[in-house]
Amino acid sequence: MNRLPLTLWMWLLGCGWTGCSSTSKIPSASTLHPTEGRRRTLQWVAEREQWYRRRYAGDSAYLVLPGLIADRIRGQVEVCVERTQLKDNDPCEFTVVAESSDHAYEALVVAFATPSDIQRALQFIGVTPGKPPNPAVNRYWARGTRCTLSLEGPNVPRVRLESLLVDRRTGRTLPADGFLFTGSPEVPGLKTAGRRRLAADLYQPKAIVSLFNSPNAPFQVGYAASKSEVYQNTQINPNLSVPQNLLLSLILEPASGNGKNRSKDLRLKVEPSRNPADTFLTGATRINSLSVSLEEGKSRLNPRPDLLSALEALAQLDRLQHDWYLTVEWAGDLTLGDVRSVARILSAIDTAAGIRIEPPISGQIYYKAFTPDIDLLDRKNRLFHPWELILAPTREGQVGGSLLNLESNFENNPLSPEAGLGLRLTQSKVSGPRQLTQALRSAVTEARRKGTRAKPPVLMVFAPSTLRYSALTTFLLSALSETPTLHVYLDTVPSTVPLSSASKATVNLFAL
Repeated sequence: MNRLPLTLWMWLLGCGWTGCSSTSKIPSASTLHPTEGRRRTLQWVAEREQWYRRRYAGDSAYLVLPGLIADRIRGQVEVCVERTQLKDNDPCEFTVVAESSDHAYEALVVAFATPSDIQRALQFIGVTPGKPPNPAVNRYWARGTRCTLSLEGPNVPRVRLESLLVDRRTGRTLPADGFLFTGSPEVPGLKTAGRRRLAADLYQPKAIVSLFNSPNAPFQVGYAASKSEVYQNTQINPNLSVPQNLLLSLILEPASGNGKNRSKDLRLKVEPSRNPADTFLTGATRINSLSVSLEEGKSRLNPRPDLLSALEALAQLDRLQHDWYLTVEWAGDLTLGDVRSVARILSAIDTAAGIRIEPPISGQIYYKAFTPDIDLLDRKNRLFHPWELILAPTREGQVGGSLLNLESNFENNPLSPEAGLGLRLTQSKVSGPRQLTQALRSAVTEARRKGTRAKPPVLMVFAPSTLRYSALTTFLLSALSETPTLHVYLDTVPSTVPLSSASKATVNLFAL
């Protein structure tokens, strides 16, 4: 059973099917007072829903929800939307937002279906949500089935969303790669009428299709894009514009036609060389002496167990048919120097055109902690002062540390180099992970008690390159809930600023 296209349904509504005269067509909002225009539009959407419900009552191939209809036979979802008032060349940050969004002023269209209903409709036609980006767990790449999103309506032939937007840096439309159906995360413990609510339903900007990487929008771009980058460089295409305030259909369908997910999982296992002679190697020779296995499922893809062979195997992957996601697994007896060497290489290929690196496995640290921000070493010029932790082996064969807290201090104390820079240094010994976590947590509690701002949840870690990876993770993992962002610096200390004698004494732990 075929449904009526939107253009015919609009004609029926306006020309007598619902009892209206030919002069009472639903006007666009631009011809009415904004409040009246939106009221009439919502009325039209509700009448359209009821007509569809009557037409497809009892037909399991269709799902009718407010503002949308899902067609399991065609494998597509049609959502009623309205073109916003953005003009040609206006900046655009979202392609689609919910009708209750406060950000329609920077979106291409407004949808008259909720994000949760759209997500439910996609699942109805057989498309499973993936995973949105979530920096809180070090997930920086969206995952999900790639879908094509198009607009069509009266005198508007079907057109892809990407072609309606231009990147002002290149003058070209956005790449026609489609959007990833990541789904929006459920809000824990919150239900409405027995159904779980999604973050995109509740939290502004209530985006449905976001042009920047968002933890809440159910549809995402498949590449890395920041909010500021998108707002500064994405604008309405003046050469392919759709009239403002026009009612349209948004057509969502899987790009593959069968809803198959392009995502493929790989695992990279890195272990130290088991050849005692390799202990004394340095540079590229040492890196390639590591034992490396690139695996897809139970199959190893690199013919030789070294990093170069793994990189060659990665280069041969089919990127036209699949999006590749890589999980890194570090052996605990690797030195931090070896981890850093491999992390630098991974950082260079962690791109949409290369390989997308997944969050760390349980008990391990995100690899980018070993490609730290060098500018943070400059205490004088950095924008904020993270916690600083200096680690080193003790004489007893354990790992000990000193936690440094630098705060703004405008007292004139010529005996303290830090005070000369407007800083006050507080230093405390932390003999293990429990003491570290307690110290960080106590500082947050004390800041709340005083009504002051707590330090940013960032930890700079200074350690010798010979320290074992397992020793570092054991010391730090329990503290990640307090300082989830790590910067690991090897064989170095904060530069360009003289350290006090107490700090120098701690640095000398590296020699123990």
